[in-house]
Amino acid sequence: MAYIAKFASIIILFVITFMFGVAPSIVLKYLDRSSARSKFYLGVLNSIAGGIFFGTAILHLLPESIEQLQMYPMVSHSLAYTLVGVGFFLMLITEHVIGLYHSLHSHSSGYENLEGSEKPLQTITKDKNSLTSMQMTSNQSSSDTYGSVFEKEPEQQPDTLTAANKDRDLTDTKHVDCQKEKEMEDDCDRISRLKAFIVLVALSVHMVFEGLAIGLQKTESEVWTLLGVISIHKCMVAFSLGLQLWTFRQMRNILLATAGFSLVAPIGVGIGIAVSEFGGNGKARGIASGVLQSLTTGTFLYITFFEILQKELCHKYDLVKVFWSILGFVLVMGVNLISEDSM
Repeated sequence: MAYIAKFASIIILFVITFMFGVAPSIVLKYLDRSSARSKFYLGVLNSIAGGIFFGTAILHLLPESIEQLQMYPMVSHSLAYTLVGVGFFLMLITEHVIGLYHSLHSHSSGYENLEGSEKPLQTITKDKNSLTSMQMTSNQSSSDTYGSVFEKEPEQQPDTLTAANKDRDLTDTKHVDCQKEKEMEDDCDRISRLKAFIVLVALSVHMVFEGLAIGLQKTESEVWTLLGVISIHKCMVAFSLGLQLWTFRQMRNILLATAGFSLVAPIGVGIGIAVSEFGGNGKARGIASGVLQSLTTGTFLYITFFEILQKELCHKYDLVKVFWSILGFVLVMGVNLISEDSM
């Protein structure tokens, strides 16, 4: 009977994760994000997501990683905390390296655009100067023959051409500035998408081990109890991840990313079933789980403070958003208390 519960948990985990992961993108797609009300609701959701990520990091991931690594005497007790710092700085380094690369790339392309825009202006100026000199010569010869009717015209044309060149210079400068601004926005979008992808990978690693825990249970009651706790946790995390995946913009990419994330926990359940049936190296599995979950904790801390809460709270003092962040944290705390009572 435990096998039936385990296979049912595979379907349940996939469905609820996909539904809650896609829900934010569907809401945001049909929401007028330019209105003040929409911005308020989006800020509330992001604040709750920040609290959920923070609570998941220090109340769920960190204790689990410490527990896994402390089971083995040869592993240093400070390794879990060290790996949390490593995960945090890996995210920080990744963001700055990619940002620096795109910044240098945009500067070089900007200089090329400036050089390319100057050459036609120089050509036009030279051509018009030569045209002016030809007209002056022609006018002089004409004035010698027919009189001095055109003597004042050459004096006015250089001023007219200079004003035209200045207008073109101003127009081209505005064009280059607009192009630079667009490139900066594109760079920010690329970095945001990369961060969302890193969060997706980190969460996927964590969810594999949660699914593995379900697959390793021996009785049906243990499977259903653990499934209930993990399902509540996955609903909150999937919804928070869905807000981050909105940076992918295209709905097709969001659906693919959410579907991939929804599959990892069922895959973990399948691995757990195979391990419980055929055996495996529990020591190596425990160390790998502790190391990966410690790195994931550092990633979550970075996302919480540098990506979510910083954007929501750095512009002004907003106790309402602070309250919603605390609510997200309390939700995770409640799930942890339920899981401790049920075990």
